[in-house]
Amino acid sequence: MDETIKILAPHSCGSFQNRLDDLYSQTKAFLEEEGLGLCDLFWCRAYLSDAANQSVDLLNHKLYQEILSKGAFSYIEQPPMDGSKISLMMSFIPGQCLLKKGTPDKMKITCGNTTYFYQSVRLTEAESENFTTMGQTMLCFEKHIEWLGENGLTLKDNCMRTWLYVRDIDCNYAEVMKGRNTIFDKHGLTQDTHFIASTGIEGYGSHSKATICMDFLSIQSADNMRIKYLQAPEYLNPTYQYGVAFERGTSFHVNNCHKLLLSGTASINKQGKCIFVGDVERQAERMLVNMDQLLKADGASIDQMKYFTVYLRDISDYETIRDFMTTRFPHIPVIVLHAPVCRPGWLVEAEGEVSLTD
Repeated sequence: MDETIKILAPHSCGSFQNRLDDLYSQTKAFLEEEGLGLCDLFWCRAYLSDAANQSVDLLNHKLYQEILSKGAFSYIEQPPMDGSKISLMMSFIPGQCLLKKGTPDKMKITCGNTTYFYQSVRLTEAESENFTTMGQTMLCFEKHIEWLGENGLTLKDNCMRTWLYVRDIDCNYAEVMKGRNTIFDKHGLTQDTHFIASTGIEGYGSHSKATICMDFLSIQSADNMRIKYLQAPEYLNPTYQYGVAFERGTSFHVNNCHKLLLSGTASINKQGKCIFVGDVERQAERMLVNMDQLLKADGASIDQMKYFTVYLRDISDYETIRDFMTTRFPHIPVIVLHAPVCRPGWLVEAEGEVSLTD
């Protein structure tokens, strides 16, 4: 399964509408140049600078209506650090006859022996008003658990990856973790079984009443997936030792492909402590070391990454990190977003994936 990742930002300035028009033209040109069709679109995430004012315009624009809605889709307010107002990360799988069922925010995509369940949960204002942050978190999980149950699947056995986007993360992260821990306890995910690869990061939906937005990836496969949870004990400790519940990375095998999904990773040591406090470049260096060691635990390396999503707390660090990443990885797509990490001392975090032919 040869996956192509493309990151696009508008070249034009001006209004949001102008930038959507620009991205529409760019995306059409990219499809033509690469010989891709809309049938090849696997998933897309749109990163917005102001979701409350931009999300409706995006969903009504031909960029979404004609192109992005043809695969699994989500959006989140995490302002692109290049000032573009909107950036796209898109995944394409050419020539595999993808079978897609559902809506862009809740889509089953079958490729070969494997079906991917992508769900983007954005609570309505009415739903959000009725729940605390902990309750909202549990409700998001329960929506995905219900969909999995309708297909004979479970969170424990089939969910491979989650993204937790937390409004005002410095204030709300602890309650989000309580909600996730409660759900995991209920559904049999423990330190003695396994957790789920995840990123917990600041991000905003389209209205202020929702303190959490979530994206999910679950998988059902006829293949022997040989799932492995990545560890690097000389560099990183298990997350449960400091009160959270996620895997640092997960690898599996489907459709003659070995995929490794890395959770959000920061400058942390094997005692669970943030290191190089106040120095964003040294934190980035340790972040990459940690990511590389996790990948090496299952026979891969950081130079094989398909893409990097990089999250920054301080917008003034953008040029430093942009130059650092593009110098280190000139041929790997990188997007840098304004999104504070779950501890104030962490200035930078990154996630991504590796996809290798078996």
